[in-house]
Amino acid sequence: MRGLRVAVVAETFPKLSETFVVNHVKGLMDAGVEVDIYAFHGQGEERVNGFVTAYGMQGRTRYKPFEPLAKLPRAQGALRILARHPAYLGPLLRSLDPISQGLEAFRLHRLYEAATFFTARRYDLVHCHFGITAEKMARFQGWGLMQAPLVTSFHGYELDDLSVVLPGMYRHLQTRGRLHIANSGYTRQRLAEHGFDLRRVVVEPVSLDTDFFSRRKERAVKPFRILSVGRLVAFKGVEFALRALARARDDMGMDFEYTVVGTGPLDAHLRSIIHQLGLQQQVRMVGDRTPEEVREHLEASHVLLHTGIHAEDGRVENQGLVLQEAQCMEVPVVASDIGGMPEGLRDGETGFLVPQRDVEAIVDRIRILYADPERVGRMGRAGRRFVEGRYDIAGATTRLLHHYASILSR
Repeated sequence: MRGLRVAVVAETFPKLSETFVVNHVKGLMDAGVEVDIYAFHGQGEERVNGFVTAYGMQGRTRYKPFEPLAKLPRAQGALRILARHPAYLGPLLRSLDPISQGLEAFRLHRLYEAATFFTARRYDLVHCHFGITAEKMARFQGWGLMQAPLVTSFHGYELDDLSVVLPGMYRHLQTRGRLHIANSGYTRQRLAEHGFDLRRVVVEPVSLDTDFFSRRKERAVKPFRILSVGRLVAFKGVEFALRALARARDDMGMDFEYTVVGTGPLDAHLRSIIHQLGLQQQVRMVGDRTPEEVREHLEASHVLLHTGIHAEDGRVENQGLVLQEAQCMEVPVVASDIGGMPEGLRDGETGFLVPQRDVEAIVDRIRILYADPERVGRMGRAGRRFVEGRYDIAGATTRLLHHYASILSR
């Protein structure tokens, strides 16, 4: 849809763990759409997704004005924003209304956030990632900013995480949002439970570039290499993968290497478990990695473990894009049968589903793959076909543009 102009809004950009935002922008740009990116924060990471650089995405990004922590510099900065943007006096006054904004009005935080969108540029559509960001955008649209149909991609935590989910928190978005995109049927169900009108909800899984995630060389037969990729947080369930691998080593003398990609608050806790289980020689925790580095790890792996749980904080995996990345790289997956994960593989054909927290079931599925290299290859090839048919970025962008056209035609 050449000539279409879309504003993509994210809380943070670029963020190494949020490849789906980069894939969204890349897909639109490949389709000839003019894209600008708006973000409240930059990640500050030294390494970035290669597509961010290749497509010049940071040069297309507008950030929230610098917001000082100290009160006096913050007030001085707010006065400069007022002086520079007299045409936006209405939104500025709305941001300072203590009745509607509460303490945020006195902190001037809403003023700085709203100023992100003080621009004369006009868009055909505004597409936000995560409901919390979209709720802000819906509020700002109510103040007269960024007047274009509002589309939101929901990814999960903003519906499940008990530390952020509050009653009525999406009242502006539920009124103003034109289309809500759920990354799985599970997320669609959660949207319904939060009171969203399902007539405005479509299910479109997060996609990936299947050309990028393609195998270039054969993996070695030994050692048996196992991989997990994701934030080191409770709902990812890495602890249960570790306990299963210790059991497999003790029960069957399995020779393996287990690599964990990711960082997070459970880093020290997981290292303690590794020490308790005596897995120091078999397990490597390598921190965050770029998509290019994740691809290299997948290419060397025989199986991906994604043994997530429904955590006490409410979190659960709503899709788990790494499941599709692994299958696209012809790597069978072992994943928990909760949240949106069952929708992302074919049980027994491209991988295995196991009950959450079931160490014995995890060991059993690993044993099957460890004992049968031919099955690893067969399931891997089936996984590649499965992902090509459902998750390729080109097809996902075509469907997204169809949704855009439907909104604009109305």
